[in-house]
Amino acid sequence: MHDVGSGKQLFLDARFVAESDGVEWAVNPPLSREVVLEPAKPWERYRVFFSSVVDRGDGYQLYYTDMAFDEAGRATTNLCLAISDDGQHWERPELGLFEFRGSRANNIVAPYVHGAPMRDPAWPFEHPYLMVGTVSGLLDPDGLKPPSEGDRARRLALRDPHFNARPNIPHLFASDDGLHWQVAAGPLSDLACDNWSNQILYDHRLGRYVAYLRAFPGRRTVARYETDDPTRVPWCQARHDAEPDGYGCAYITDELPTVMDVDAEDEWRGDVQNPAVVAYPWADDAYLAFPSLHRYYPGCPEGPEHRFRFFNDGVDDVHLYTSRDGIAWQRPSRWPYLSLGEWGGDEGGSLFTGVGLVRSGNELWQYYTACRRTHGAVVPADTGVARICRARQRLDGFVCVQAGQVGGHFTTPPLRFEGDRLELNIDCGGMGEAWVEVRDAEGRPISGFELDRCDVVDRNFVAHPVTWRGGAELATLQGRPVRLHFRLRLAKLFAFQFGGQG
Repeated sequence: MHDVGSGKQLFLDARFVAESDGVEWAVNPPLSREVVLEPAKPWERYRVFFSSVVDRGDGYQLYYTDMAFDEAGRATTNLCLAISDDGQHWERPELGLFEFRGSRANNIVAPYVHGAPMRDPAWPFEHPYLMVGTVSGLLDPDGLKPPSEGDRARRLALRDPHFNARPNIPHLFASDDGLHWQVAAGPLSDLACDNWSNQILYDHRLGRYVAYLRAFPGRRTVARYETDDPTRVPWCQARHDAEPDGYGCAYITDELPTVMDVDAEDEWRGDVQNPAVVAYPWADDAYLAFPSLHRYYPGCPEGPEHRFRFFNDGVDDVHLYTSRDGIAWQRPSRWPYLSLGEWGGDEGGSLFTGVGLVRSGNELWQYYTACRRTHGAVVPADTGVARICRARQRLDGFVCVQAGQVGGHFTTPPLRFEGDRLELNIDCGGMGEAWVEVRDAEGRPISGFELDRCDVVDRNFVAHPVTWRGGAELATLQGRPVRLHFRLRLAKLFAFQFGGQG
């Protein structure tokens, strides 16, 4: 028995399918993708790289990391801010907070810091903005070079002049306005965690803070940490036998539980780049993640194009993971959610998502980085290598139960609901149709709600009321165990919800 109340329910998995025939789950790519921010300033001459997006209610904030190279081929990178009224047209405010090559006329909010700021005025923390931040290894002028044993002592002595943090070691950063950042706690661990989108969120279902962090047990994975107080440190500690890298840092391996990883079905050498987790606020028990999966190229020093020339090289595209609790994750499809464009084009090398999902009416907007180069193909003489794009998705539209031309059907397990009507988020296009029958707990049709009395559902809706001979009234059934029986033909069903007065 599932008590669904009047909350929206997504078809992320088999929770609401007790028996079926002729239907399948499918991942739906976004409705459209367009460029919204390109490298245009000296401090981002090489690329702009998306970290997170924040919906303030009166406008949007987009955080990204820049990258530029000087004449000697040495790199700089900073956390920057762009602002927008509509989520499509972005401006770089001149904040005057930090210098870049002698000028403060820029939008830099945290030099050399990688992080994905989140804002939640409802979490029980004194600051509305938080992020898990790491100072980039590019603080070292030789930070792009593969680590070497001889550099370890020098690199261990490196400290960021603004936040007094060692490169690649995570700290909890906080802010009141999203512009002025301070270290609220840290180090969170003595283990390295070098990712642009390590994230922390407040899970209102659990009433606890949850962090998703990069781990490296021989490959990139995503680890999870849960706490009632994120300032209580350390979050985890290194084992005595941990092997340090060239910065003198060891990586998280099994000190925290791994929640996202590649598996035996992935017949390629690769890993999970980043978490990009969303605790989906518009439905019950729904968590989504949009990590980039990385496929390594062999490390041969010579080869055509960029396939074998670069350290740590490979390709990335974006995949969808789903969960009911934010802990146990699954992949509904092995096909990418955001796929690479044609090689040689602006989206042909690698795609990377950051953190955040914003809603505008019945659309959801996501942001991602599109690179024309592969992951490790860093060529300092290049310019405009990566840009930030927006993907538009229908509300709830990530996963569906669908049937083709022959048609199919499925029946839910027993449900207990509140409300007086049933609404569907469904796309039948022009040729598809759907019907719903309400059954009792034993699977017998309830009089008045049989399949042949259901008024056909067609076209495309995000909240379509189901009717039986013109009537939608279900109030007499609320509180009783019922099953829903769906029949679909050329239709995609995304969600259902009981509504009205309970």
